[in-house]
This record gives sequence, structure tokens and C-alpha cells, in this order.
Amino acid sequence: MPWLVGFQAFRILVEIFLDWGSHEGLVPPQMTFEGRNWDILTGISAVPVAWLAARGRIPRGGILAWNLLGVGLLVNIVTIAMLSMPTALQRFTTPNTFVTGAPYVWLPTFLVQAAWFGHLLVFRRLAQPAD
Repeated sequence: MPWLVGFQAFRILVEIFLDWGSHEGLVPPQMTFEGRNWDILTGISAVPVAWLAARGRIPRGGILAWNLLGVGLLVNIVTIAMLSMPTALQRFTTPNTFVTGAPYVWLPTFLVQAAWFGHLLVFRRLAQPAD
């Protein structure tokens, strides 16, 4: 369980990259932690939650709550990204177009999927009987 939780710490670097990209005019500001994306909280909290899980100092309910919060924050940013795309659904003035080019295409095609999969693995592990 600690490794499954700790894996989500990769999101810290992703969010720092998004913030940097926003300051460079590449990433829409609503997709950063300075805007409407608080996904960095999942990454930051993954480290102490994993540490507590490794020492058996956090109950399964605590890990479940953390995982649900992480999924919620991921749903939030995916929704913001979709509402930022230059389509009929666009609701933000600054469009999200940077993810259509290399290497940024890795964000929606791999990194978001990795975060989803990581949360699914935590749910799967929680569904198994305790060791």
C-alpha cells in the first residue's frame, strides 16, 4: 500500500511544470495551482500518507478518504482541461491547446492515465482483506 500511495507524488512535478508553463504563457492559468487546479495537494499529501501507511499508523479508512480526495482533485482538473479546450464546450477564455503538441501530449495521454490507474490500484488493494 505505501508504494501505491507514494506513487502519486509524481503529481508534484507535473503541477510545478504546469505552473512554470503558465508563467511562460504556454499553459492556461486556470490549469495551475494558482488558478483552479489543486491537484498538487494529492502529490504533496502522498508522501506523508505513504509514510504513515508503511508504519501501519493510518487506518484503511484514512487511506480511502485520501484516495477519494485524490480522485476528486483529478476529476476537477480533467474537467477544467476539457472546459478549456477550444470547442463548443469551452468555458474559459484562455484555451488549452498546449497538450496537442510534443512533448506536452504526454500529459493527457500518459500522466493523467497513470494517476487514474494509481488510484484504481489503491481502491483494489483496499477491497482486499487486510494483511
